[in-house]
Amino acid sequence: MVATGRSYATYGTRLLAFLLDQFFGMVVGLLALALLFVPLGLLLATGGGEPSPVAFVGLFVVMGLVWLGSLAAIYWNVGWRQGRTGQSLGKQAMGIEVVRVADGSYLGAGTGVLRALMAGLVSGFFLLGYLWPLWHDREQTWHDLIVDSLVIARR
Repeated sequence: MVATGRSYATYGTRLLAFLLDQFFGMVVGLLALALLFVPLGLLLATGGGEPSPVAFVGLFVVMGLVWLGSLAAIYWNVGWRQGRTGQSLGKQAMGIEVVRVADGSYLGAGTGVLRALMAGLVSGFFLLGYLWPLWHDREQTWHDLIVDSLVIARR
């Protein structure tokens, strides 16, 4: 139990929130892919014959833009939005939030983005960082430990 009287979020709840957040990023990526591939497909279809080298370059540009769009959506959601409001879309759906250990306040956009970056860089190491809450006394991941945050049940 946290000092504020609220309990830590369960591992299952955190996992479902994480999967929902990843699904959000995937949906944004698929929408971007559809919006960018339709014009490229029309360009290739009207060219007749073999696709030109320009079309292949265009394909790689489109793939890069889709990747960047998905990444931007994920960092907006689990970084900026979660830092300001305590909740990503997935955490909101699951009724949990991220707060500072020291005072229970929200992290702020900058620390939220840092936490999201650390999740990708540090916690992804053999997935051990994501499994850490299973045996940590405050159920924290490595990226929680780095920015001194907790994931708790919403008020």
